[in-house]
Amino acid sequence: MLPLSRMPVEAVRQVTTLLFDLDGTFVTEDNLESETYRSLERVRENGIKTIAVTGRPAGWCDLMALWWPVDSVVGENGANIAVISDHLRYFACGNTGYGCSQKCREQ
Repeated sequence: MLPLSRMPVEAVRQVTTLLFDLDGTFVTEDNLESETYRSLERVRENGIKTIAVTGRPAGWCDLMALWWPVDSVVGENGANIAVISDHLRYFACGNTGYGCSQKCREQ
């Protein structure tokens, strides 16, 4: 695998979604640097969907879905998914299907 810095510009322009892990990659030593957070904001400003993927529990995913510049969060190693759509937060847990949560944020 090559570093992203070696990715051709034409290929970068075709990226529509960024999936990223948290621990040890996006977050170091339980710390999210402001520069890293701002980079995530810039990715979304450029029209790329952002999806955080983590083994962390549903409570963490809920907070990330509310406060981070993400379109979705996959948590508990895939056991739950939080999706932001039309200013509402939707959760899918196990085999229960989607259930509309509360109005989560104005955009």
